[in-house]
Amino acid sequence: RFAYFSRASLEYIVKSRKMPDVIHIHNWQTSLVGPLFWDVFVNEGLERTRIVLTCQGLESQRLEEPGKLALCGLDPSSLFRPDRLQDNDKPHLVNILKGGVVYSNRVILMSSFLSKGEIIDGYGHGLEHTLATHRHKLMIAPHGLDSS
Repeated sequence: RFAYFSRASLEYIVKSRKMPDVIHIHNWQTSLVGPLFWDVFVNEGLERTRIVLTCQGLESQRLEEPGKLALCGLDPSSLFRPDRLQDNDKPHLVNILKGGVVYSNRVILMSSFLSKGEIIDGYGHGLEHTLATHRHKLMIAPHGLDSS
């Protein structure tokens, strides 16, 4: 259902002729917006739009069979690769959150205690290699509200 929601959201943006500067996606639930945007929708008037992914935590990633990508209009053969959605630990599956990291222009990781380097080096829950590859996109934001 999240895959259909992600695709329907992009279809709505295109059909309504909206041209957002940024599409902000969250966690694995909307991470398919990234590959859908760049592989299907970018050339439909959205060339200037950028994708920002915010991850509340990397432990929930959603692994699926590669063939299921076709259900929302993605080409499994082009995405089932180590540098795209193929899972780093279970290479027979695709990792939806990994797709969000790979296909986003910026990735915001929520952490009040860990640095970018610490997350990449040991708290990536299997995404360490992907996070290291896309280090230039990563930003750390603290949890909570600053009441000052």
